[in-house]
Amino acid sequence: MWNQIYGIGGWRDEVEAVAGELAVREASEDFSKGRLRIYEFTEESSGSNRSTGRSLEGFEVWSLRFHPALGRAHTGSTKAFVEDYNRIMRRLKLRAEKDNLGSRK
Repeated sequence: MWNQIYGIGGWRDEVEAVAGELAVREASEDFSKGRLRIYEFTEESSGSNRSTGRSLEGFEVWSLRFHPALGRAHTGSTKAFVEDYNRIMRRLKLRAEKDNLGSRK
């Protein structure tokens, strides 16, 4: 049972990989539309993704809702999405800032 969940190729790896692919696509689309945001992981049983009204490092902070009752796979995929989305968004912003500095020279 342990290998089916945590072993190489277990469902955890698959869930995290799919969440990561979705995060890369969504972060890239958001950035190209000029939407600079990062997500925070928020335990909430209802509601939708929404802005918290705060900003951090030049990003608007959004809460990404998830439903704990859906189990470990849902929790793991949501956490993986948040981590990957935020990493990609920060990387894209940093690259754009470096490109702007380079074009000013």
